[in-house]
Amino acid sequence: MLSKIYQQAGTRTIPRQHEFIAKKSHGRETGAPKLKLPESKGVLWGGAAAIVLIFAAVYYFWMPVAEVVTARRGTAISAVYGTVRIEPAFVVRVRAQNDGFIRLAESFSAGRGAIGKSVQKGQLLATIADEDTSRQLKQARADLQAATDRAALPLPSSELLKAAEDNLQRLEKVVGSGNVPAVEYQKAKSEANRLRGTVETERIERDRSLSSLEETTKKLEAEMKNAEVRAPIDGILTNVQTIDGELVSDGNELFTVSSHTQRYTVVLEMDNPPDNLMVGMTGEMNIITGTHQNALLVPTRALLVDQALIVKHGIVHSRTVGVGFRTLDFTEVTSGLDEGSHVIVSDQDKFRSGETVRQRMISSPPPPKAP
Repeated sequence: MLSKIYQQAGTRTIPRQHEFIAKKSHGRETGAPKLKLPESKGVLWGGAAAIVLIFAAVYYFWMPVAEVVTARRGTAISAVYGTVRIEPAFVVRVRAQNDGFIRLAESFSAGRGAIGKSVQKGQLLATIADEDTSRQLKQARADLQAATDRAALPLPSSELLKAAEDNLQRLEKVVGSGNVPAVEYQKAKSEANRLRGTVETERIERDRSLSSLEETTKKLEAEMKNAEVRAPIDGILTNVQTIDGELVSDGNELFTVSSHTQRYTVVLEMDNPPDNLMVGMTGEMNIITGTHQNALLVPTRALLVDQALIVKHGIVHSRTVGVGFRTLDFTEVTSGLDEGSHVIVSDQDKFRSGETVRQRMISSPPPPKAP
C-alpha cells in the first residue's frame, strides 16, 4: 500500500510555480526575486516629502514670535527721578498809560507769534498813537529851538545900552571942566539907566519864554513817552494781550515780560540748556547717585521683578536674575544672565519655559555713558 502511494506521488504533476523555484535552485539562484517600484509610487513619495516641507514651513511661521534684545555691557546708573516746572523769578505786566490806537513795534508785529522773544530793558514794544500830542510836541520843539537860537543873540536893546554907557563915560570925564552942562550929563545918565532897565526886562522876558517853551516841550514829551510802551526789564516776552491797531484804554494790560532767572525748589545745573526755555514748561530730571562701570545691562522692561525669559536655540528658558542699579531704561544684572543672552522684552506673559519660538531682534537705545 505504501509503495503504491509513493508510486502515485512519483507520477504526480508538479505545478509551474514549484517548477520555477526548482529551476532557480538548479542554477544556484536561491535569493528572493527583486521587486521594481512602479513609477507612480515614486511620485507619491515626492508629494509626501513636499507636504511635509509645507507643513514644516507653516508650523515655523505659525510659531510665536519673541522680541528679544542682547544683554550687553555699559555703565549702570543709580538715579533719583523727578519732574521740574520752569517758573520765572518775577513777572512784570506792562499796561497802557494813555488811550489811543496801539501800533506794535516792528520786532513784535506778529502779536502772539512774538511770544518767546527776548527783550531788553527800555526796548520799544509798541506806541499808542496820539496825533494831537505828536503834532503839538513837534511845534513845541520847533519853538524851543527858535527861542534857544534867539537867546544866543544879543538882546535888542543891548547895543543902545552900550552906546549910552559909552556916552556917559565920556561926559563924566569932561563935566568937571565946565565945558559940558550938568543937565546934559544928567540926561545921559538917565538914558543909560533906562536902557539898563529895558535890557533887563528883555532878558527876563527871554528867559521866561525859554523856560515856558522848555516846560511845554517836556510835558508833551512825557505824554508821548507814556504813548511809547517799552520793556521794563531784560527778559522774555511771555504774553501779548493786544493786536496791532486795537483801541486801548489807560490801564489796559498789553504785555507780560518774565525774567530770565529761573527759580527751582532744587537748583539744577544744565550742561547744554536750550535757548527756548519758556515759563510753564515741565520736564523730567534725574539726579545720579551712583555708577557701576562695565556692568551687564538689559532693558528694564525685560524684567518682571527678578525674573527674565531668554531664547536659546529657539527654546524659551526662565531665569532668576540678581538686580543691581536700575533706571527707567536699563537695569544692571549681577547674576543669572550672560553677556550676549537674548532676553525677551515684550509680552512675557504669553511665553512659557520650554516653548519653541521664533525670535525677532529689535533695537534698543544705547546704554548710558558715565557722567
